[in-house]
Amino acid sequence: MRRRPLEQRIVLTAAAAWLAVAVYTTSDADAGFMAVGLFLTGGLIGVAWLVCLAPELGRGEPISRRLRDVPWMCVPLLPVAAIFLADTRWPMAVRLWLCEPTMRAYMESPRYPRGWSEPERVGYFDVIWVDRDGPAIYATTATGFITKGGIIYAPEGPPPHQPERYARHVHRLYGPWYRFYDAD
Repeated sequence: MRRRPLEQRIVLTAAAAWLAVAVYTTSDADAGFMAVGLFLTGGLIGVAWLVCLAPELGRGEPISRRLRDVPWMCVPLLPVAAIFLADTRWPMAVRLWLCEPTMRAYMESPRYPRGWSEPERVGYFDVIWVDRDGPAIYATTATGFITKGGIIYAPEGPPPHQPERYARHVHRLYGPWYRFYDAD
């Protein structure tokens, strides 16, 4: 089996690391500036991929040989994957599902009054702020320069829509769980 050239191994390793960061970043409520960084670095990986591919195409090697190299040909699909991840809610839903018993116990705990709480790790999320509004409990898990986002636990149905006080964008994840995102 032929070993890949160093530059191809570097591009493939960078692409795999980039995809891992993209999955993690898009699985929280507020990707914010990280999403911009992902798109920029994804573009750099794409340019590096083209630079590595150009000499092979210039030598007249058959493109069919390249198409059989599945890992190498998947690199240009990564931006499509990132756009899909950023536009869907399933990465966050999966992350929540993996720690749902811990998050449910935390949200149902009567220890937090409405307002600020001490930041703490709950399951796979860093909870920065907890706020209750009737039966709905808002847990802010991510903040940006002018944004915030998190999880809503609303066991009695959809949370009340109060855009002036809470999130301007609320999306259902599954069951009693919702994602909120707000840009001030």
